[in-house]
Amino acid sequence: MQHCTWVRDELGHCRRNVHIKRLNYPIHQASGGLQLSVDLSTAFDRVPRWALRRALQWAGADNDITRTIEELHEQCRYPTEHAGFQGVLCMKRGVRQGCTLAPLLFTIFTCFLADIIGQRTDRQWMLEHLTLYADDTHASWEIRHGRDLRFVEHSIQTIYAVFQEFGMCVNASKSVLVLGLHGSVCKNWTHQRLQTTKQGKFMHFGSPLLPLCIPVYSEMRYLGITASYGSLEVQTMKHRLRIAAGSRQRHEDELAQSRTEKEFVLTFEVHGGGILSLMWGFAQAAQEWKKAREEKKVFSSLRLTLFLAFLQEWQQHLEKMAQPEAQEGAIKLGVAQRNAQDQSAVILKR
Repeated sequence: MQHCTWVRDELGHCRRNVHIKRLNYPIHQASGGLQLSVDLSTAFDRVPRWALRRALQWAGADNDITRTIEELHEQCRYPTEHAGFQGVLCMKRGVRQGCTLAPLLFTIFTCFLADIIGQRTDRQWMLEHLTLYADDTHASWEIRHGRDLRFVEHSIQTIYAVFQEFGMCVNASKSVLVLGLHGSVCKNWTHQRLQTTKQGKFMHFGSPLLPLCIPVYSEMRYLGITASYGSLEVQTMKHRLRIAAGSRQRHEDELAQSRTEKEFVLTFEVHGGGILSLMWGFAQAAQEWKKAREEKKVFSSLRLTLFLAFLQEWQQHLEKMAQPEAQEGAIKLGVAQRNAQDQSAVILKR
């Protein structure tokens, strides 16, 4: 964030309006900044054994601890069963997923890589402008002179070379480069490397034998913020609001199911002992819903489940009433009730 605001202010001073001219700001041939986000594919699963050993030795771990960690990973096995296949897979690289030691080991490994990058570029730049957090890598550069652009090219090539040297799979096409440059030297430097295609803009930092093409965007997402050289505060707020709205939408159904259901009341009247069988059916439906809900097999609410059970019970009752035997019984029951009502009316008249 501090880098973005500095570059934004520097680019603002380069706009030669009346106020800037009156403040007598000098005109620079090269000014601004760049930032790069590197995409690593399956970083935790790709750490080689020899690279992990070197990282532990670099961190000062003694031989016994290093040997114990190596044996722990060498003995790791994954029982596998899929589509009729059963077997055991040996873990030949990477850190153990789910192990409490894995985050510490990968942190040591990334610190080791950062130190290697600092040795091959500039240690002070590495400490101030290079961030390695889990499998996310962010680098930034502040441009004050034309020679800074040569350092940018060298350090980008070094970052990708170090990752590949130590077994990481770097996806340059999914990396992001954000430019905020001003001045004639920067314009010529960008013109020599920038290429526009149907897929977008790309900057070339490699050679014909080892191509390195990085997509260029006006902003990037990094650790929950929108990094750019424009209104990054507003862009970050809008980005987080979109994430919050998406999270709310995903959890809306689950929240609706957890609310106390007081808005649904169903009243009906039954004769005889039919109420007992109906309530027993509701109780069974509720028990089955609870079991399926715990097993994550159903996501509808209990209210909807009981209403559907009532409709099914009603449908079965109507189907039974449509049978000829049931119709004859209903007619006889209706005649008997009518005779009983007539007899009651005669008694009342007397």
